[in-house]
Amino acid sequence: MRAIGLWLVVGGLSALFALIAVAVALTQIRNFQPMQLGVALLFLAPIGGAIAAIVLYARSMGRATIERTQAVEAARGSQAALAAIVENSDDAIIGKTLDGRITTWNRGAERMYGYTASEAIGQPISLIIPEDRREELAQVMERLRHGEAVHHLETTRVRKDGRKIDAAITISPIRDASGRLVGAATIARDVTAQNELQRRLLESERWGSMGRIASFVAHEINTPLTNISLLTASIARRTQDPDIQTRLGKIAAQGKIAASITAELLKFGKPGTLNVVDVDLTEIVRAAVEQAEVYRKDGVASRLELGDGPVPCRADPLRIQEVLVNLLKNAYEATSKGTVRVRTEEQRDFLAVIISDTGTGMPPDVQKHIFEPFFTTKKKGEGTGLGLALSKNFIVAHGGDILVASVEGKGSSFTVLLPRNLGSSPSSEAPRPEDADRPGPPQIPVRAGLSPESP
Repeated sequence: MRAIGLWLVVGGLSALFALIAVAVALTQIRNFQPMQLGVALLFLAPIGGAIAAIVLYARSMGRATIERTQAVEAARGSQAALAAIVENSDDAIIGKTLDGRITTWNRGAERMYGYTASEAIGQPISLIIPEDRREELAQVMERLRHGEAVHHLETTRVRKDGRKIDAAITISPIRDASGRLVGAATIARDVTAQNELQRRLLESERWGSMGRIASFVAHEINTPLTNISLLTASIARRTQDPDIQTRLGKIAAQGKIAASITAELLKFGKPGTLNVVDVDLTEIVRAAVEQAEVYRKDGVASRLELGDGPVPCRADPLRIQEVLVNLLKNAYEATSKGTVRVRTEEQRDFLAVIISDTGTGMPPDVQKHIFEPFFTTKKKGEGTGLGLALSKNFIVAHGGDILVASVEGKGSSFTVLLPRNLGSSPSSEAPRPEDADRPGPPQIPVRAGLSPESP
């Protein structure tokens, strides 16, 4: 608008300049007078100078306007490019107000948390915060209100489907042009798979170290045990004294216990390779239930639910049966009155065998350690603490997992997960056990599933 006004002024001055110049020229043609010409030129010179100055200024202003327009367009292009980068980032990028209300939600956030932008924007950020992390959220928001950033926070978040994930998060305060705090930006990355890989690597290294120690100890103990057994048998053949025979029998019994312990140690140290074949899982379960029947107490019912047809899978039948017998033995030992229930279930990419009981159950601190080698809650001499560790090792070797849910005083539920399609050796592309349904707390008298409502 200013440029148009300047050009109008230039036009007016130019017209005035032209009129005066024409009048002077006509006057001088009729009667040439040098004095009048000089006065006319003195009068026209400032007008011409003003016109020239205004023209130059208008041109420079036009160039500045063009440059400013180009700069604005470039800034808009840069902002559009930045917005595209944010929108298409693999990381979740979330904007929120200082009271925790979500204002922006990119595609990475949609993939990571499962909510669409329309579902998340306007909601409180607590939408993706687990209940046990609400105090952490309050502390983070307080720091943001003081203008502090939060760097490299590793925490837990919850998806729309309820699954918890590990997240690495950086949160930065947002300020407006005047420097006033107006919100915060969160960049989050799902590190669940990375943490699981690291956990498995550490677990593998620990198992390897403990396996070597166990194997060494077992070999060293086996030689004197063999000698004790041979000497006991030799003495028993040479004497008929009842008292000596009784004592020798006790020695032999203790030797068998020691031999079984060394056998488990050897198995733990050198679990061997899997002999994977096509099998019917229901037949393995039936065989395991029949084998474990000797551990069932009077007053404890056994309930088997296997469906009508076969459940084909690829597995090492001897290893799987050994695992199921061990779990059934533990269930019978923990249950003095009630029911031990065994059933099969199909879960997405996995086949599940669920063994649940109405026994004593386990407190949370015990549940955290039950799969650790040499951990046991049994009395001294009644267990080695290797049964569940070996069972877990065998199932993990199949590409599966064993999950546990227990409530103290109400019972426990163990779920053996086996992949539907297992090759000769578990593949890195096999489905992850953590993607299977998780068992919930056991209920009395009968548990009917693995969902949180009915384990």
